[in-house]
Amino acid sequence: AKMVDEKIFQLGKITLKSESKIEELEIMVENLTEKEKGQLDILHILEKARETYETLLEEQNMKYIGKVEDAIKAIGTVTLDSGEVIAKARKAYEDLAEELQPRVPNYQDLTNAEQAFFDAQVADVENAIAAIGTVTLDSGDAIVNAYAVAQKYGEDILSAVKNMADLENASVTYTMLRVQTVIDAIDAIGTVTLESEQKIKDAQNAYAKLSADEKAMVTNYQKLTDANTQYRD
Repeated sequence: AKMVDEKIFQLGKITLKSESKIEELEIMVENLTEKEKGQLDILHILEKARETYETLLEEQNMKYIGKVEDAIKAIGTVTLDSGEVIAKARKAYEDLAEELQPRVPNYQDLTNAEQAFFDAQVADVENAIAAIGTVTLDSGDAIVNAYAVAQKYGEDILSAVKNMADLENASVTYTMLRVQTVIDAIDAIGTVTLESEQKIKDAQNAYAKLSADEKAMVTNYQKLTDANTQYRD
């Protein structure tokens, strides 16, 4: 018992590094007989050391928990620009010791923010698609913009976009309108005369603006080449 008392006396100032020494002494005390335990003079110092250590540990834990809490608070109102601050808060939470995670008081705010951010991204795509409206020959920029917005996100976001099919349909409709405009311009040439020059040029200019895929869809292109040849002859 005297040897244990001496080791307890040698504990010195208790810090967060004292745990192993405290545990070692607690095991030594536990292994003593009841009579030997009764002979210990400074067991209260060991008990106080354990209490001090637990207090220091709790203070450190609260500090760590507080950092995660602050990281979540920093999210604020969720917008499309919140991705980085939300990811930072999530990392802070995941880096926290697993046994401390349930003690983060505002963890639900983090999960709510993550859901709100997800919803905002989905809405970003849906709104861009909805902005196309009725497809006309002037819808090109809106369609391009909708595709550009969609391309910013991964499949997890796009799979939740309810009007994604509308974008594809709009693109197809727009393509068909462009192609039909050229077909109509070619048909408008009619019988080639000396007055046909402008109509031929208009059809040629319209055709030139098409993409390669769209040009392949112009079913009466031969009429244009024939009209041009006839006019030159």
